[in-house]
Formats: sequence, C-alpha cells, structure tokens
Amino acid sequence: MIFLSVFFAANAWSSDWYYDYKDGKRYVCTFDKLEGCQRDSDCSGDEICRSGQCEANPVGAIRCAEKAYKGPFSREQSAELCQGASDTDPADCGIAAYKGPFSTTEAIVLCKNAPNAEGPASCGIKAYRGPFSSGESVQLCRGAASDAPAVCAIEAYRGPYSKEEALRMCSSRGQSASVQNIMEHLKTVKKADWGFLKFK
Repeated sequence: MIFLSVFFAANAWSSDWYYDYKDGKRYVCTFDKLEGCQRDSDCSGDEICRSGQCEANPVGAIRCAEKAYKGPFSREQSAELCQGASDTDPADCGIAAYKGPFSTTEAIVLCKNAPNAEGPASCGIKAYRGPFSSGESVQLCRGAASDAPAVCAIEAYRGPYSKEEALRMCSSRGQSASVQNIMEHLKTVKKADWGFLKFK
C-alpha cells in the first residue's frame, strides 16, 4: 500500500490525468489524448499556455509595439512589425534599419519576425552600402540572422554573377544553396575570370 502511494505521488497520477516528460517538456496526459501544457511553467522561454498548447506570450508583442511606436513607426505600423513577437527584437531591428537607408515600410518588411535584433538590419545596411538598392537589400536580408547573405551577395556580384543571380543564391530565404556553400564556391573561382568589378 505504501509502495503504491509513493508510486502515484512520484508520477503525479490520478484517475483522470498524469504527467509525462518527453524531449525536456512536461505534458499533461489523459487516457485518450496528450496535451502540450497545463500552466505557463510547462512552456519554455517567453511562451504561455493556452488551451493546452504553448504559444508566444502576447506581452512580448505589446512591449515590441510600444518600443516601435516610441521610434519612427505609426501605431498601425508598430502593430504590423510586432505581430507575434515574443520580445522587442523586431522593434530594435526596425529602428536600426530606419536609422540606416530604409523607409519605415521597408524596415517592417526587413525586420518582421526578426530572429534577433541585429541580423536583418546589419545585413540590409551592408548590402545597400555595396551594389544593391534598398529594395534589393530588403529582399536579400529579410529575416536574416546575420550579415552573411549580404557578404555572400556582394562577393557573388563582384565575381561572375549578375545581381539577380547573387540575390537568388544568397537570399536569407534561398533554398538552392546555403550561404556558406556559395562562399566556398566563390573561393574556387579564379579572380582573373571575374572581369571588372561591378558597382552601382
């Protein structure tokens, strides 16, 4: 009897539900379904528990929008930039991009869902300082984690590729090849075959 009591207490089990641990997360289980969470503490980072599923905390989006609104963005633009954000990274990115060569509209496209505060903005600014227009820089660097796509595209365009090819190959969303693979390929191309450098 004592053994059974200890067993049930250790496994937080009842006739209707019990806890199960998988991949470092705690799940509340019933006999016919598995739920992702029961309370906020069951989720990771800034997530909260809603209807048994871990979701981004809307407080993060609110803080992001407040920061964006204190910067160059209108109320509507701030809401668009920060939709679904779990922290202020999109706002920080957008403000940095606007301080550079980008309009508020371009900054929103560049920084919405930014993986960090620096990546898309630093990538876009580097690309623009090279041979690319602001629109091309946004296309290249939207959602980038670092300035690697800009470095890749500048080197590709300096080499044997057109702007369109460089943008397509090095885009942060490109599927044809990784930025690292392209950079390795460019090292193998002889500079003598490149011709004159092409800049705007």
